[in-house]
Amino acid sequence: MKRMNLRLDFETCNDKEGDKYVKRHLEEICQEILISLGSETVKSIILTGGITRKEGSATSHGERVEVFSDYDFLVLVNKVTRKIRKQLRDVSTKLTEEFSREGLPSHVDIFPISTQALSNMKARMFTLDLKEYGRSLYGEDHREYMPDLKAKDIQQEDSLRMLHNRIVGVLECFDPAIFLWKEKKDESLAKFLIYHIAKNLIDLGSSLLSFKKMYVCSYRERVGVLKENFEKFDIAEKYPHLPEIVEKWTEFKLNPDIEGLLQERGYDNPAYEDMVELGKELWFEHVGYLETLWKYEVQKIHNTEGTDISKLIDIYFESSNTLREQLAGCYRYVVKKPADFPLLSLLCGFLKSIKGSALVPSVYSLSNFIFFFAPVILNQNIFPQVSDFIKYMKKLPIHPSLKQDNIQVWDSARVNTVHLWHMFVS
Repeated sequence: MKRMNLRLDFETCNDKEGDKYVKRHLEEICQEILISLGSETVKSIILTGGITRKEGSATSHGERVEVFSDYDFLVLVNKVTRKIRKQLRDVSTKLTEEFSREGLPSHVDIFPISTQALSNMKARMFTLDLKEYGRSLYGEDHREYMPDLKAKDIQQEDSLRMLHNRIVGVLECFDPAIFLWKEKKDESLAKFLIYHIAKNLIDLGSSLLSFKKMYVCSYRERVGVLKENFEKFDIAEKYPHLPEIVEKWTEFKLNPDIEGLLQERGYDNPAYEDMVELGKELWFEHVGYLETLWKYEVQKIHNTEGTDISKLIDIYFESSNTLREQLAGCYRYVVKKPADFPLLSLLCGFLKSIKGSALVPSVYSLSNFIFFFAPVILNQNIFPQVSDFIKYMKKLPIHPSLKQDNIQVWDSARVNTVHLWHMFVS
């Protein structure tokens, strides 16, 4: 295929060599999309995320370049079909595996969207980012199809959804075989866990600003808005250091110097084993930060002063398990229906959705249990909420055997929940 005319006249990150490297990937991704779908089908190839505003995470070390940012794309078509979904899922998988062989932890995520769906988009953090900073690398300007969107119109549930997605993202990286049992070695995943924890800590600010109707798209701008307004927020007394936390980890994301972070933390020899220990250390530290903000948002949205995590997860699930969510869960099973998902599990999940156990609230509720109680179970203590944990596992179409020890059950639930999130939620 001849070289494409792509719009790449922007900087993707602070590192010059990293920028060149990322742009080579962007070219390759666009080419694979066009080969797979054909130029007559593709109206636009849209890049989203921090890369679009020079806030990508890439750094060079001599001739070696590390890219931590995922490559997130929307492909605009007249009508989304099952065939198009499968073709783009195959391209995503192929390129993610290819970049993995280069030693990169980055994922390639490519989703189709119809012109009608684009024009009907509601105000969310993602859609504001897409409207303001999304870049049509190929084809038509997608913004011509989008409605006028304002931060004040974002629903508070979207702030909670961001925290849920960040929780699942970091669960995917925290493999006990690497960080606890030391049974396998994966330098890329060790680094990616550190990077994802940084994103979680940054998005404490993103979620809170959105919750307060003050969201801005740029990471740099969010730090300024948060610092300027934080004392007005009713969470400030409980969470006094939040602006400094967000600022520190924003700088790390924009300049992901893991060796520098290791030295700052007292690890003088930046070896693989030190990265594993740092990842584990940061994991246990950041669970508490996420828990504090998650509780705050659930309490405000559902008008409760309760602080018990299990009860708050129940409140979240019950309020989210609406007829609309049940129908949406059924729709996801019927329409997406990935080839690698067992037919029996698919049918089971479909029936559970009909009976009132919506897929998305179930996945998020279980991921919350897995995440918030991780310090307990990973310290080899008895899981105090095991009956609640099992209750949400049983709501899912696949769940692990319970005839295992605590960590094995925890890890099986972690793997299955992440799998379901990728298949039906993300």
